[in-house]
Amino acid sequence: MMTNLYKIENLENLLQCTICHQRFQTPKVLECQHTFCLSCLQNIYDTENQTLICPICQRNIKLTENLNELENNLLIINLIDIQPIKAKCSSCQKIEILTLCEHCNCTICINCNEKHVDDIRKSIKITLKELENTNQNELKISIHKSFKTIRNDINNQFQNIRQQHNSNLLEKQIDILKQLEFYEQDLLM
Repeated sequence: MMTNLYKIENLENLLQCTICHQRFQTPKVLECQHTFCLSCLQNIYDTENQTLICPICQRNIKLTENLNELENNLLIINLIDIQPIKAKCSSCQKIEILTLCEHCNCTICINCNEKHVDDIRKSIKITLKELENTNQNELKISIHKSFKTIRNDINNQFQNIRQQHNSNLLEKQIDILKQLEFYEQDLLM
């Protein structure tokens, strides 16, 4: 474990500009193969003579092009992209090498990672249970509304049938009364 930390710290040192002692920002490589931040090179560049002296090897470098035209150090750029930044862990507040939790966007160290994953699992289970309960309640409400609608439809159909039946009965009753009247008149004549 110590060996890994030692290697990581060495890698971290490789990713720092020796002028500003910060992580490289736009790392440019000189012809002597030393790398510095573009902004740091701009600070030591002699615009009048178009030269600069390498802070590491003291080599006097004559530039025929603009500092922006110097080659980017792609290896350093790629290492910066994959090398995690040291910062404080969201859980234990220790300065460690961290990973970013994609679920909650917080930074977590290796020591706290397992507990954090367990916490997320618990949180997801609780959320799923709440969602399940919500879905069940919504389903119950939906079923209740459906039954209410069906009950109303059946009642309306029953009322319509009753009205039609009553109407038919009334018509038959009227027909019978008319026939009776007709027979009565026929008999009385």
